[in-house]
Amino acid sequence: MVFIETGAYTPDIVEFASELYPAGWQAIIKPSVAELGKDLERTGWTFFYVAGGVHANSLGFNLQSRLRRALAKVIKLADRENCNCLEITEVRQRSFLGLPVTSLAARCRHIQKSQSFEKVWATSIAI
Repeated sequence: MVFIETGAYTPDIVEFASELYPAGWQAIIKPSVAELGKDLERTGWTFFYVAGGVHANSLGFNLQSRLRRALAKVIKLADRENCNCLEITEVRQRSFLGLPVTSLAARCRHIQKSQSFEKVWATSIAI
């Protein structure tokens, strides 16, 4: 699954889920990750991959709550990398001292029109 920062510039080929996720991000529901990369390349856009991954854990008894907290953590890490996309690569459920734990692993990604990596904001600030 791929998440994208709300307000990020994208071509029209990208469809978003209507539900907002933590910190103003949305799920990309169509196309798949592989198709997205190919479609972006065909339209002259770039789907950057940032080397290394981000990981987060969340403890608790409610699965949905654990998933949201872990997702919020990896989104915060993607923000620090100046990326507008996040590809979830692994979701694991386990327990630690009897408490359920959700672990997320993700890759920071970035969609933009140019081929050199740069953070582009959707809104400009008037001074």
